[in-house]
Amino acid sequence: MGLRDVNIHESNGDTIQSLVVDETNVFFDFLRNGGSEDQTVDGSSTPVVFSTSVVPAGKTLVISRLLIYMEDSTNFTSIAFGGMTALTNGWELSINGTTLATAKDNKTLATFMFDMTGDTLFGKENQTMVGRFSFSKFINGAGGLTIREGEVLSTIVNDDLTDLDFLNVMAQGYYTS
Repeated sequence: MGLRDVNIHESNGDTIQSLVVDETNVFFDFLRNGGSEDQTVDGSSTPVVFSTSVVPAGKTLVISRLLIYMEDSTNFTSIAFGGMTALTNGWELSINGTTLATAKDNKTLATFMFDMTGDTLFGKENQTMVGRFSFSKFINGAGGLTIREGEVLSTIVNDDLTDLDFLNVMAQGYYTS
């Protein structure tokens, strides 16, 4: 491992940003509540928070994307959340408790994401959905969602998701000093 020069280019090939990247600063982690990444929990009476680890002192975390995987034994529709009915309170994305987005159904979740694929069965009978929030797409492929020292990125379950078979979220990005 060591330092590498990385150039970020526009679609026409012009360099818009040059970075020196240290592989030890690459960030891949599931959002967790305790040790669990599975968000099929009941947050209807007390919201359940799933978060990245706290950004260490002297660092900033730049999250370029979130990957979402959802599985259910019931068919997905645009007006449902997974294969369940639409949520009453919603599934939230937040930084330090400040809500960035709330989804109550698959249609809204798909609107927030850059990519979303439904019915990716992976050899299973269950219905699945794989999605990607690409924060770098908002600013022409450079940067991402900035999480500062002491902050966390979270998803908050405000409804009963126990009828889903599985739901998890992975954050990917890098640390800067």
